[in-house]
Amino acid sequence: MKILMIGAGALGGYFGARLAAAGRDVTFLVRPRRRSQIEATGGLVVESPAGDLHIKDPQLVTADEIADHYDLVIVTCKAYDLDSCIADFAPAVGPATLILPVLNGLRHMDVLIERFGKDHILGGRGMIFATLGADGRILHQAPLAALDYGEIAGGTSPRIEMVDTILSGAGFEARLRQDIMQDLWDKHVLIATVAGSTSLMRATIGDINRAGGLEFMQGLLAENASIAKANNHRPSEEFLSYIRSIITNPDSTQMASLAKDMDKGGKTEADHIFGDLINRAPSGADLSRLRTVYLCSRAYETRRQRENLPLDEFDRANALLDAGDGKAAIELFKQVADKTGRLDAMHSVAHTHLYGVGGVAKDYDIAFAWFTKAANNGCPQAMYHLGMCNANGYGTSVDKAAAAAWYRKSAERGDEDAMYELAKRLETGDGVPIDMDEALHWYREAAGHGQKAAVERLQDLEA
Repeated sequence: MKILMIGAGALGGYFGARLAAAGRDVTFLVRPRRRSQIEATGGLVVESPAGDLHIKDPQLVTADEIADHYDLVIVTCKAYDLDSCIADFAPAVGPATLILPVLNGLRHMDVLIERFGKDHILGGRGMIFATLGADGRILHQAPLAALDYGEIAGGTSPRIEMVDTILSGAGFEARLRQDIMQDLWDKHVLIATVAGSTSLMRATIGDINRAGGLEFMQGLLAENASIAKANNHRPSEEFLSYIRSIITNPDSTQMASLAKDMDKGGKTEADHIFGDLINRAPSGADLSRLRTVYLCSRAYETRRQRENLPLDEFDRANALLDAGDGKAAIELFKQVADKTGRLDAMHSVAHTHLYGVGGVAKDYDIAFAWFTKAANNGCPQAMYHLGMCNANGYGTSVDKAAAAAWYRKSAERGDEDAMYELAKRLETGDGVPIDMDEALHWYREAAGHGQKAAVERLQDLEA
């Protein structure tokens, strides 16, 4: 079975790399920028509690290189990128191709069915805590790694059993589900509750509890569950109890990725999660909390467009970088940074020069200057990279004390990789006096955010 994995990011890259390592015929559909990044690191690199991987020569194609139909297309993009992804992978869909989408929400199912027909579409759900590192490494942050799939109509079929055979035994939990649509609704209710609460309050679950917000979260859960019930997909009491165990934890550091996207000034999937859920509610339903959540997210997007103008230029710069035109992208990033003061634009200029992306030659001096500009304006990711630059002499002389100081500033602003780097230095006395108590504190903070190396080091220290 020929598999086309749409994307090689945290989710698609992880599951695709596992399948490739298990001998499956997997090709990754990537943008030129991601291809350059993979080639620069010598292949797909996965760091995981389940075992690290290095796929040295992964099969990569860009949209204009697709020449054949595939048996299985696995879609792992963000919901707001679905339309452009469909345009990219459509030539790979033949008469017998199966499409397995692994996205948040439910709207994507309607879109895919309308575009390709119901017979081509399966239901899918990914369960993994992973992120993409600055250098393109896939960082699997917790043991959980599961891929659920099934027929939309429920039950089994020869074709879904064939998919099950291909996906099983590849180093992650592959689960053929009898009622995948119920699973998708359950995940929808979970995400709308956790992402809705943490994005509205701009705080962790624990923070919200300690601030007296439990009643709000419980009410939001009830509203979301009522919509699922009205659509004949009522969550089980067992699953509702699972969600309650999450939202009632006063020590939880969990904050949904949508809320983190807001903190970074990035795009969100709010329309696909909150907006779509409201659209599926029965007329007259009491959704005061969910509507407040959605209103907040829409106000955020409106403000983002107003304050970050020219927003289209920033997106166009990213598109140029994806297309391999790094020089043009950098000039546009600079214009956006100068006009608006956007930290992500400053960081993009620095990051592109640090790693030599999109045909741009590496230039540590330029990277250091732009990281400094972004860090001095409060960008935690730039602070982390300044720590890296000072530690390794990129664009400046090696200065261990300065490296530790920048890692501390970034850690205090919530960057988990900076927390880990600071903890290492406090443990060994690299640039700072040894302080094992504080080192343990930062190891625990990083581990609480799922930072893999911190989890492992903490286990060793507390054994």
